[in-house]
Order: sequence, then C-alpha cells, then structure tokens
Amino acid sequence: MQMVLPTMIPYTLHLTQKLERKKKDEAERRNHYTPVAPLNATEEERKAWFREQLHHFKILKSNNLTQPFHARVLGFFGRECEAQFFMTWISPASFWKERITVNGKYFQEPSKKACLVILSRTLDTRHGYKIMKPLHDREFKVQAMAPYFSFLVKRTPAETWIHELKGKKDPGEISLPQNLSSLIDLQFSINMVVST
Repeated sequence: MQMVLPTMIPYTLHLTQKLERKKKDEAERRNHYTPVAPLNATEEERKAWFREQLHHFKILKSNNLTQPFHARVLGFFGRECEAQFFMTWISPASFWKERITVNGKYFQEPSKKACLVILSRTLDTRHGYKIMKPLHDREFKVQAMAPYFSFLVKRTPAETWIHELKGKKDPGEISLPQNLSSLIDLQFSINMVVST
C-alpha cells in the first residue's frame, strides 16, 4: 500500500480543478454557436435561414441579470471615474483568458481614475469573475455587465432594424454578432452621453 503525503493532496486537488475547468472551457467553446448566413444564398434564403437561427441569439433576450443594466452602469461609473471606457465581449468567457494572455499589454498599469465596463453576458458570470479576478487583484476598476439590449436600442433606428430582421429584412453577409457588437458600442456611447 502506498502512502499519500499530505503535501500532495492540495497539489492533486489543484490539478483536478484545473482539468475540470479545462473541460468546461472546451464544452463552452463547442456550445458557442455563432450563426453565419450561408455563402451564395439568395436574399430570401438568408431571411428564412435567419428566422430559423434567431433563437440562438441570447443577447437579444432580457432576464433578471440584464434588466438592472442601466443602474449598474451608472453606479459603477459613479465611483470616482474620471475616464470611462467600455468594450463589448460576445465570445465565450474562456476566449477572454486567451486574449488577455496574448494582449496583456492593454492591462499594464491600473489607472486610479479610469473605469472599464465590459458589456458581456458571458463574462457577467461567476466564471467570468474568476477570469477577471487577476485584474481586480491588481486594482483595475473593471466590471463585466450583461447588456440590456432592448434598453440600449429603444426608440432608435436600431430597434426598427432588429425588429425587421425577424423575417422582413435580409440579415446580409456580415455575422449578426459583429453587427450587434457595433450597435451596442454605438448605443452605449449615446446612452452614456445622454445620462451624464
């Protein structure tokens, strides 16, 4: 019978947790479906295709996490933030780890007066918080928040565009996540200017 040394138990536990997280990340990547209209499809074929794929776009749906979005953003930016930044992140949270590892230069020195909101459903989770914890530990003022898309586009041309996409309008060849990211950037900028 082999004896397990007490110092090996924490190491073994750490390896087990790391393997479990890796499996979850791989599953998240497999489950992250980014619908792109088929190439060479006619306008009518793209419309029909998009109607069938619309239920995959969780970002268009509202829930308890997204509805307090506006108040959360104002509360966060009210914390002595002289410079306010935001970015969108529609990809799986596990992709963020790779981006930060590769592009860590963006997060070299924290500014005590700058705040960053990351508009993301995937990072506004427990898993996302764990991924961003190293930034919090280094005193970066950064917060992921699931955007309330309906709020951001309400009474704007984007609201009409989204409504028409549900079967009346050709979604085009650019992927919807890319278009939504651009819309969110634009609408968030406008709403923050109006709110301040």
